[in-house]
Amino acid sequence: MRRRFGVSTLAIHRHNQNVAQNLHSLTITLGDTLLLEGAAEDIKRLAQEFAVAVISQPAEHPVLRCHASIAFVTILGLVLMAGFGLAPLFVLSLVAAEILLVTRTIYAEEAFAFVQGRLLVLILSMLAIYGVTPCGRGGTGGRGSGPRDRRPLAIPVDLVLFPTDHVAHRTGVK
Repeated sequence: MRRRFGVSTLAIHRHNQNVAQNLHSLTITLGDTLLLEGAAEDIKRLAQEFAVAVISQPAEHPVLRCHASIAFVTILGLVLMAGFGLAPLFVLSLVAAEILLVTRTIYAEEAFAFVQGRLLVLILSMLAIYGVTPCGRGGTGGRGSGPRDRRPLAIPVDLVLFPTDHVAHRTGVK
């Protein structure tokens, strides 16, 4: 297949077993599932000539292993800088995402394909109810920790959380 179509067979799934050894000596039989590597046009040409079904489409963008190191260093940098408080996590996340997009470690189409609408609604709902503050929940002192500094929808939540925090701190319960 490699010489004729420019397609390499990486593995064959036959009778609930994966075969990856001695593929050149195997005869393809009815019911086999092949894992192929090659250009999309070559795989289509092979499928048309042998009248076989293509059950999944090849990846649009090739996987580049060198990009794994870029992703690792970018995310490690994000975690370290956020851990040391060098910048807000939101800003660091945007910078990291931009680095991954500019270096083509991930493609925008692929990134948006993984975004789930239900998850975004959940996150935005939590932010609207709870409010975005630098100190988080409870009266820890400091800027943004009182009910006046929060968004209007967060005030009812604070009325419940402040008393429970106060009781927990007085009794030593965490």
